[in-house]
Amino acid sequence: MAKTFLKWKDRRSLLDNLKASSESLSQAGRKLLAAGNYAEAAEFFRKAKDEAGLKDLLTLAVNEGDFFLYSLVNQYLSLNPTISALTALAKNAEGLGLDVYAAKALAGLKKIQP
Repeated sequence: MAKTFLKWKDRRSLLDNLKASSESLSQAGRKLLAAGNYAEAAEFFRKAKDEAGLKDLLTLAVNEGDFFLYSLVNQYLSLNPTISALTALAKNAEGLGLDVYAAKALAGLKKIQP
């Protein structure tokens, strides 16, 4: 994992700063993403209204079988889970030994499948 570019307190200050530009928030989100701090990156992308950054996280969540991140980013984007994404997420989670995430994805599938 890459070294985090700011200490936690400084990241919170930037995120809470009402005058922070979308560009600086998005840049911080990209650095957090690169450092593997996905949930924090999502917060920065959300505040920056960086849809592309959030969509990158959504793809990453599916590929890494991370149901928590997938749900969080879907919420931030005001999207509903899709059958194809949940199917892929469940498969990837299972392959990575993330049985709880796989089970949650499959439970989500049951709720939306016709």
